[in-house]
Amino acid sequence: MTIPELLPPTRFRALPRRAALAVLAGLLLLIGAGIVGGVAHGRPDRGPPGHGDLELYMSVIDRVVHGQPYYVAVTTEQRTRHYPLKPAFTVRNPLLTYAMAALPGDAARSVSLRILAIVVMAAWGLRLHLLFGRTVIVGAGMVLLACGLVAAMLGGLYAFHDIWAGALIALSLAVRDERHWLASVLIGFLAVVLRDLSLLYLLVMGALALYDGKRREALAWAVAIAAFLAVLAVHAHFVGEQLRPGDHRSPGWLAFGGWPFVLANAKFNALLVLDPPWVIATAIPLMLLGLAAWPGPTGARLVVVCSAYILLFLFFGRPDNSYWGVIITPLMALGPLMAPRGLWELARTGLMPRRSL
Repeated sequence: MTIPELLPPTRFRALPRRAALAVLAGLLLLIGAGIVGGVAHGRPDRGPPGHGDLELYMSVIDRVVHGQPYYVAVTTEQRTRHYPLKPAFTVRNPLLTYAMAALPGDAARSVSLRILAIVVMAAWGLRLHLLFGRTVIVGAGMVLLACGLVAAMLGGLYAFHDIWAGALIALSLAVRDERHWLASVLIGFLAVVLRDLSLLYLLVMGALALYDGKRREALAWAVAIAAFLAVLAVHAHFVGEQLRPGDHRSPGWLAFGGWPFVLANAKFNALLVLDPPWVIATAIPLMLLGLAAWPGPTGARLVVVCSAYILLFLFFGRPDNSYWGVIITPLMALGPLMAPRGLWELARTGLMPRRSL
């Protein structure tokens, strides 16, 4: 079975020749930039996905289990480890800590994260079935998604907020369709309460709903954003009560890491984690191309959400923040599903324009 027979047409099918050539040229430029610029490396003491951070979060959970109030526990731990406490969002919201502390031990906490990964897989399996219908496409999508969810499936990283948020963002997008979007909004709100980096997801989803003329959905996303800002204000108040003179302030996150930092953020896929830099430099642009090729509203949201985060990573994030990429790793993993058909259509249109598709 050929690629045209196996995969449905993509949004590239109707592109004029010049546009197709421009997309192909952009793909080659990104691959070339990655090969020349390489992949950024984080500090060795903050290895993926943040060994020092993970120890911190697990210590805070242990303190809460033993009865210490969350804000006392987290500020004590961060102060002891010389982590910054200013501004307030250098301290994570307490929801995940309380949830993990309520479970009876490491095994139950690890299982809870694995259960979320399984739910995400099931939701996307249904979504792929509704979109494409073919068992082979659904199966391929499940394999790719499993590679993108490997950090969640490991389970032992249950204290890491970004992994939960990335899985919830993937679930939020999987359950959203044109008529049913409330569950998507609620799951997105849960993601942003767990990890403030998820705010960009809410902003993008609200903007796309407004662009599509779905005012009620756009309003729901706006309400979720406003509710999170209220939660953040309360959180800042409680953090402020624990501050002491001499507490460290974060050096900031505006680091202009560029494309090498983007590639470093994308390495938490099981297919890429041990690959040499040139493979990663080639794979990430192809993933983006595949996402851009996806047809329909789900495809549009996939590529815009991932592109928004990539744009953010171009400018924000220090080298030791490369674990941020786990926020979109599950969604990025779906890119290769449509990349072959997308490349085929671009090549047919751009390089052989007189032959029919």
